[in-house]
Amino acid sequence: MPRIRKLILTISLVFVGLISSARTTLAQAKLGAMSGELSGQVRDVCGRTIPGATVTLSNRSGAAYRAHADPEGRFVFRDISSPSDTWVLTVEQMAGFEKWHEDVQSKPGVPLDEFNIRLLRDLGLKVERFSTHAAPGTVFHRYSAIGKVTGPNREPVSGATVTLRNSGSAIGQTTTGRCTTDEHGRFDVSQWLTTSARFTLSVEFEGLLPHVQSNIELKPDEHRVINITLQPR
Repeated sequence: MPRIRKLILTISLVFVGLISSARTTLAQAKLGAMSGELSGQVRDVCGRTIPGATVTLSNRSGAAYRAHADPEGRFVFRDISSPSDTWVLTVEQMAGFEKWHEDVQSKPGVPLDEFNIRLLRDLGLKVERFSTHAAPGTVFHRYSAIGKVTGPNREPVSGATVTLRNSGSAIGQTTTGRCTTDEHGRFDVSQWLTTSARFTLSVEFEGLLPHVQSNIELKPDEHRVINITLQPR
């Protein structure tokens, strides 16, 4: 009888051990799935996707991963070793954009955030675009306005629609630059024209009064900084 009790006790301990081991394995698998992957999307300041961007993830220990943004600007890093380390997420410099990087700090058991990367245009780069549909030698110059939209309390307004229109064109024509402000309220709107012109800049955001600024002079292949504060309705 004592032998039977001892056998039953041994089987019970083994069974409990197996259950505990299974729970530990499941928890570790869940932790790895939550914190061992990082994804995101690369866009410009107006929210347009940027495909083909090279994104790297590295830490001080020398570990490094590399991914390329797909046609929708999305990227993903899977099976990240030591996900609780401090990492640096970097978008290597692309033609026409500034280099971008940000520290990534994660905690065990907490999923990594999805990173919404917004690349800023390289304002030091002057670009001329030649038209193949016009007379030979015709050059389109870029006229652009950049800035930040804030609300009545000077807080950034994200999601505002900023429009730059050639003052000499009729409403509805395609000579219009449009941008949706990012999480910092930033915008970057442009038009390509063969001749100089005056422009109208308008900003709209639900719940706030629209802003219209007319007769703006922009220089070709340069940018003008225009910061706008929207007022309550």
